[in-house]
Amino acid sequence: MTAAPVMAVAPPGAPPQARPGTVTVLADPGDSPQAAAELAGRHDLDHGVAVCQPQPGVTSPSVLAGDLLIALGKLPGALAAEHLSRRGWELAALWLRAEAVQDLVVLHADRLPPGRWSDLATLAATASTRVWLATRAAGMTAGQRAALTATPTPGPAGTPPSCARPAAGTGPARSCSS
Repeated sequence: MTAAPVMAVAPPGAPPQARPGTVTVLADPGDSPQAAAELAGRHDLDHGVAVCQPQPGVTSPSVLAGDLLIALGKLPGALAAEHLSRRGWELAALWLRAEAVQDLVVLHADRLPPGRWSDLATLAATASTRVWLATRAAGMTAGQRAALTATPTPGPAGTPPSCARPAAGTGPARSCSS
């Protein structure tokens, strides 16, 4: 990955055709610290980019929603303190729209269970935000693929769900829609 001053639209190597409400998997099979640091450094809410670093071992939807809200500048633990854990995803979608976040990058997404991938795909569609799942795996597991293809994303009438993934970091995206 090469450094750029500000990510206005998409991370390096991302397919240019990504549109709001889509989920794209960014593969970094070498799990390079430089790639993770570069993506983390692109967090800039003023330019519509939020980078979420989920807590290790997160499996709970409410914990991931809290991590997303932290990426949006909200106080850690606020959901639990305000007894709003059940509304975490609703609030995350609300804040993504309020902050005009166009791109949400989720680091270490391969560590999340497929159910959270599905939640993130739904969030992308609900908030009309491009979600970029950064993984250290070369490909998706069957569960991850199923989670993304089972979640509709907005698009022209009749367009199937999409989960495009750049091939080996560059080049055209490969569609994995059903």
